[in-house]
Amino acid sequence: NIGGIKDCFKSILRSVNADQPLNDVYSQVYTYTSKKPRSIAPRTPRIVILGPTGSGRKTVAMQVSRKYDIPIVSIPTLIKQQIVNKTPAGVSMKSYVTREALVPDSVLMPIIRDRLNQKDCIAKGWIMIGFPRTREQGESLARIPGLAPSRVFFLDIPLDIAVERLTQRTLDPITGDRFHTHEHPPPTHNIKDRLRQHPTDDKEVVQKRYQAYTIYYDELQDYYSEQDGIHIAADQDTYTVFEAVEAGIVNPLNKNGF
Repeated sequence: NIGGIKDCFKSILRSVNADQPLNDVYSQVYTYTSKKPRSIAPRTPRIVILGPTGSGRKTVAMQVSRKYDIPIVSIPTLIKQQIVNKTPAGVSMKSYVTREALVPDSVLMPIIRDRLNQKDCIAKGWIMIGFPRTREQGESLARIPGLAPSRVFFLDIPLDIAVERLTQRTLDPITGDRFHTHEHPPPTHNIKDRLRQHPTDDKEVVQKRYQAYTIYYDELQDYYSEQDGIHIAADQDTYTVFEAVEAGIVNPLNKNGF
């Protein structure tokens, strides 16, 4: 069914008239196949990836970043850098982080705005993880001129799967390598014997962090449903999740996206 085949590949299909000298046919085919394809990623993409602990936000962000050369803006990492560097904002944020409380937007938003206005983000866009955590933060992000997200993804995963995924992770204290009981087991018994569980992968800690995300989940979902937020089942293998996120990036949104 040639019509069906054409329809499947219409985004990259190029028709060549074969009723001409063979050299001309070869020339046109060669010219088309030699051209570097235009990137189908959104221009200056502004991507937000939301999800609870264990959903694989960082993994997916790294996969997208590598393929499309888009900087990752991790808000938890940004906060830690401010605290370590003892900036005025870092000093203000430290007490909130110690108490595991939300950092006030009045302190956090100027830092985020400054990061998103740096050259790499202006030129290439950005992938944000760890923010927003509340509807109010989402609204604050949207109010920054020219920096409203162009794509928002929710990586949804059941609590029991998140717990299973994280509690089976272990860390090699000598090399820093991470392993997983099923997905990436240690290669030798010597390595296995020295593996330790990271404190943040303890079952009670995972459950607590997961529940902290769900507190504001409904209000975030309601807010971003008005802007074509994309939900993806994150209890699949990482490549399948990446493919779903990539499809959401390169395909136009139903309403206001590009």
